[in-house]
Amino acid sequence: MSRKNLHRNIFTLSWPAVVEHLFFTVTAFVDMVMVSRLGTDSIAAVGLASTLFFIFISVFAFPLRIAAQALTARFAGEGSESKIKISGGNVLFVSLILGIAISLFGFFGSNVLMSLMGTSETVYNLGSEYLTIVLGCSVFAFVYFSSTGIIRGMGDTRTPMFLMGLGNVFNIIFNYFLIFGIGIFPRLEVVGAAIATGGAYILGGLLILLLVHLRKKIPIKISDIKRIDPKAIQNIWKIASPAMLEFGIRRTSLFFFLKMVAYLGTAALAAHQLALRIESFSFMMGIGFGIASNTLVGQSLGAKRVDLADESIKKISYYAIAVMSLLAFFFVLKPAAVFSIFKPEMEVKLFAMLAIMVAAFEQIPLAFLIVIAGGLNGAGDTKTPMIISFIGSLPVRLSLAYWFAFKLGYGFAGIWLAAVCDWVVEAILAVFAFYKGRWRETKFD
Repeated sequence: MSRKNLHRNIFTLSWPAVVEHLFFTVTAFVDMVMVSRLGTDSIAAVGLASTLFFIFISVFAFPLRIAAQALTARFAGEGSESKIKISGGNVLFVSLILGIAISLFGFFGSNVLMSLMGTSETVYNLGSEYLTIVLGCSVFAFVYFSSTGIIRGMGDTRTPMFLMGLGNVFNIIFNYFLIFGIGIFPRLEVVGAAIATGGAYILGGLLILLLVHLRKKIPIKISDIKRIDPKAIQNIWKIASPAMLEFGIRRTSLFFFLKMVAYLGTAALAAHQLALRIESFSFMMGIGFGIASNTLVGQSLGAKRVDLADESIKKISYYAIAVMSLLAFFFVLKPAAVFSIFKPEMEVKLFAMLAIMVAAFEQIPLAFLIVIAGGLNGAGDTKTPMIISFIGSLPVRLSLAYWFAFKLGYGFAGIWLAAVCDWVVEAILAVFAFYKGRWRETKFD
């Protein structure tokens, strides 16, 4: 933890986190590539169901990962193994409880969620089947994300990368066999994609929980899950609750955003899902840098090095901007090449190309936003990102999407233009919050 080692630490933490989140994106990407061979209805159904699944994961699992990483990083910076042990065990306990609840909801309530989206009967039926299986495996995803937060907080971003890569290999292989019915496997199509994706989460959750228990560098054992500590729960809630509200606001916005897209027709909805898959590659690269920001800021503040926390956010922002700018140029110059792998119908392809060209203009604002928000979360200040998300997602994104798409007549392009405006506003607010500096004063017992 020093200025001399800062660039090396950024690189050591960032590249595995970037690769891991690209792997995470590949899971949904591979589903979509293979499912795209089944037709537009299947694309729309799997894309919509995947989005609904991601809403639950982002609203409940990601905040617990943020809490796990922030607390572990802070206590690692302090050099307190006992605090790491207590906070880690309690995060895993909360993750299991919430994960089981969401899994049960997935088994019994997925059809209700799909019915709210107002799609065609075919999309509803296919999407309900997919969502029931994938959301039913949520408990393993919760365990996976909380455990990765603990491991990253200790400064290890490589282990989550390897495990996500292993899960992707599993997903790709079983997608191929189960979607198309290769060899002894039945042709299950959309259901096969769901089984492969759910199985990958089961594998990842079990393996990472075992690694957390066995790794000597991590002072946490499975038995620690039973040791409930009120102060630890309070710290977890202090960090996770604003993050849950933030993601809840963002996903509520996304829900109504999707409703507007669905109103434009099945072709627009399918194109939107394809464009989201491509956009997510840049988004996940930014999140990889955000994770490095989270860990370095948390450990720096734990070691009483506020200056190093400041410097970490600034330096990581430069790296993120450089990488995401390259993607922006690619989106503008080669939009047709991006979607050639999906082989969609021409109307769907043209819509998707338009969306990704508009998305090129959000890359630099996203880089600022994700890195700064990651640093604030690492400090334990999750309230500020929540407020920023509220302002951008609801008043800005939804109102502009409706105005651009339906009042001004821009249609599908107007939907994506509103998203760019949202990210620009949020990035400006994040920069302001960084320099205001209240995040530097966050403390934990």
